[in-house]
Amino acid sequence: MGILRSHLPAPPPIFTDMGPKRSAVAEEPSLFPNARRAEPLASRMRPKTLDEFVGQAHLLGQGKPLRVLIEQGAPGSLIFWGPPGSG
Repeated sequence: MGILRSHLPAPPPIFTDMGPKRSAVAEEPSLFPNARRAEPLASRMRPKTLDEFVGQAHLLGQGKPLRVLIEQGAPGSLIFWGPPGSG
């Protein structure tokens, strides 16, 4: 006669606490209270407006083709090409 599964004890739960982990050490005060710690450096440095771009004035300067398309909200589909490493 075999053992019925209903007579076996239930296995212990694998995950008992799915909440966020908290550090046991109190967080030290920051020397830079306004720093955006969670945001990566690349995200913080990325230009937010067309005026913040450096270079490419022949495309992004006032009245230039790409800037006009972007400001009109209709750049359509564009393909940019350049040598390796140009971005």
